Amino acid sequence: MKYCALAAALALGLLGSAAAAQPTAPPPPSAAPRAPAPAAARADVMVLHASNTAPEGIDPKIGDLPQLRRPPFSFYKRYELIQRLGAALGAPAAKLGLPDKSVLEIRLEGEDKDAQGKPRFVVSARIQKASGQDFLPRLEVKAKPGEIFFVAGQPYAHEKREGILVLGIRVLAK
Repeated sequence: MKYCALAAALALGLLGSAAAAQPTAPPPPSAAPRAPAPAAARADVMVLHASNTAPEGIDPKIGDLPQLRRPPFSFYKRYELIQRLGAALGAPAAKLGLPDKSVLEIRLEGEDKDAQGKPRFVVSARIQKASGQDFLPRLEVKAKPGEIFFVAGQPYAHEKREGILVLGIRVLAK
């Protein structure tokens, strides 16, 4: 249960300054339509293992991500890059297999603008367990192009070290 709470906390606003996330429901009929998804965009996904085991630190292959040193991510003392995944985005959703046999579905829903008029990608993400149950129901994120947002909380043991999976997702125009 604590992992689901962490996933919800991370997904619903503690993702860092690069993105804003919210559970999604169909927009009301009076809502202004958003711009259609761009013809070509891609997602780069870093699959990280977060744990509290030695040695502590952030794998140099991850690069400089200050978000991992701030709450709620700073709860974990070790971050290791497990794999990098990539996918073209559009409809239908791209499906990426994760190390715990769950599937990340990610789809570009469209584009909009932030308060300063700068473009943002509107992306939906969902994680389905191997059993078919949702770990993370559909969530919508508004992310600045090129900046990373995070989805985390799935329990995962990597090389016998207990921890969680942390997905760092960056959306870029092709």
